[in-house]
Amino acid sequence: MAELLEKVRMHFLVVVNLLSGLQETEVFDVVISRSKEWVTYNAKVSMTNPYFTPILISDVSFTLRTANRVIVSGSMEKRAEPLPGSEDTVLEVPIRVAHNQLMTLLEDIGGARDKIYQLDLAVTVDLLLYNGRRIPLAWEGEIKMPL
Repeated sequence: MAELLEKVRMHFLVVVNLLSGLQETEVFDVVISRSKEWVTYNAKVSMTNPYFTPILISDVSFTLRTANRVIVSGSMEKRAEPLPGSEDTVLEVPIRVAHNQLMTLLEDIGGARDKIYQLDLAVTVDLLLYNGRRIPLAWEGEIKMPL
């Protein structure tokens, strides 16, 4: 009986994944801001909630790298409000890097200040009957090293 229930659950999850508009999630911009101590990379993520009910985001983890070196990795604080039902939402993921960390990286890799950055994000959402669905995202682009 347990095997049958598991097969039904897995079939239901396949159908949910096929119909899910969450696959339309993408990183569409990365904006840099600076303060005295930090450089903040604000990743803007466009998310579509295809369901009529709100969806909770339980985790957003990130890794920012350049020249095959990890600059910073971590996760964002839990989002307080859920994604509204049947709407497009822009989720901002702030990624803070200390100035001295960027200076050390620039000295180590050398070269020009124009660097190719790669940002890997994983947004984890909680769907009905399927908690912890991870949506992997990747963004790559050239940005001047903000020093």
